[in-house]
Amino acid sequence: NDNNTKLLNDKMEDNIKVLQDGLVIMKNIIPMATQQKLVNDILEFGKEIDENQPGKMKIDIGIKHRTMITLSPNEFMDGNMVNYVLELLEKARSKDKTLPKLEPNLAKMNYYPSNGSIGWHADTVPNLSKELHRELRSPVVSLSLGNSAVFLYRNDLKDDANEIILESGDVLIFGGPSRMVYHSVPRVLSNSAPKELNMGRFHKGRFNLLYREKVSVPEEQKWVETDEYTMRDLMAGRQL
Repeated sequence: NDNNTKLLNDKMEDNIKVLQDGLVIMKNIIPMATQQKLVNDILEFGKEIDENQPGKMKIDIGIKHRTMITLSPNEFMDGNMVNYVLELLEKARSKDKTLPKLEPNLAKMNYYPSNGSIGWHADTVPNLSKELHRELRSPVVSLSLGNSAVFLYRNDLKDDANEIILESGDVLIFGGPSRMVYHSVPRVLSNSAPKELNMGRFHKGRFNLLYREKVSVPEEQKWVETDEYTMRDLMAGRQL
């Protein structure tokens, strides 16, 4: 971010809510100028991307309606952005001491078109065993830009779902005891983006920037073919 760009909205403490231990929502925490800069960076990075014909975007096979691209560190992991993510996390940790610290070294971006959605899942690490998944604590910092989305969460797939609305400028953080919380985005709310935010040809959807810590997977802790638990099981709703 530019030095003269305001990074956090005023009176932000009033906008930080602990939903449960390790799960914090920060409403309207990203000022509009910063939202626009982030969107501009995304549009510059993906200027060959088209909403209906993804082009260079990688389709996340098996999850209906979600289009995803993995961003390289050079685009969204510069020192300013890392410091910004850490500042957001520290504001959340001031309200929730169960959130651990973070060394963000992995950035991802999800783009949800107007009919975008993603079913129930937990944010897993490829090839990591189910035992080590239960031990994950490092937070995930999620920034919302563009149209609003319905966000559901629950700790157990048998529980009733809790619902919040993620709006442009909101930040959701989950880690510690909520690192493996189950969540879903059943729908994007059309025409809900701030009028002053220019999303270019992606104005019908939303961008979701995710920052987390890369987890190295020891060879002996990787899933093997005989492991009864697979990603397919997770998407089918089986518990971790």
